[in-house]
Formats: sequence, structure tokens, C-alpha cells
Amino acid sequence: MMKDDSCLEKMIENIVVKMKNSLLHRIELLEAKLFERESENVNLKKELDKLQTELQTEKVTNSEKLSKEKYNNREALYELEQYTRINNVVFHGLKDTDKNETAEQTMRLLTDAVNQHTGIQLCRTDIDYGHRLGYFEND
Repeated sequence: MMKDDSCLEKMIENIVVKMKNSLLHRIELLEAKLFERESENVNLKKELDKLQTELQTEKVTNSEKLSKEKYNNREALYELEQYTRINNVVFHGLKDTDKNETAEQTMRLLTDAVNQHTGIQLCRTDIDYGHRLGYFEND
């Protein structure tokens, strides 16, 4: 029986060695995969940091450009408003006679007042448009 025990022991030992080698091989493979993943994570973190820096730089650049464009647009709007008002004339003192006065009636009243009180001969065609400002006041 001793011989059988020795054979059995040898067989068990071989099985254990094979299992151990198989497990060691699997562990080595898993360690290699883990190392690859860690390296990949490090590279991805570096890339993420780089992209975040680029994004922050772009945000600052865009903010500066937007502020400059906003300022330029504000200046252009101001100049445009000034240009559109260049031919505007405001007259004070024309009495309100009709709450439903049309633009045509307002321009006729204005030309009559200018012609009557100044030496200027103003025609209706000299005026592009006329309207009253403020609220109707009937004295």
C-alpha cells in the first residue's frame, strides 16, 4: 500500500503544482492588465488636465472677445442712434388741439408755425415725418 500512497501523493502534488502554475499565470495576466489600465488611467488623467486647461483658456479668451464685441456693438449702436437723430428737430409750444391728431396734421401745424414766426419758408415736403411727444394737453 505504500506504493499506492506514494503514487497518489505524487499525483496530488502534480495536480497542486499545475493548479498553482495556472493560478500564477492568471495572476500575472491580471497584473499585466491592471498595469495597462493604470497606465491608461494616468494618460487619460494627463489628457483630461490638458483639456481642462485648454477649456479654461478658451473661456477666458471667449469672455474677452465677447466683452470687446459687446463694447464695439454698444459704440456702433450709439453712433447709429446719433446718426439717425441728426435730422431730428424738436419744437416746443405747439398747442394741442385734437387728441386724435394725425402725423399729417402735426406736420401742417408745424410748417404753419415756422412760416408764421420765422423768416424761413418751410414746405410740407421739407419734413420726413412729424409726431407729438408726451401726453395730450388741452388748455
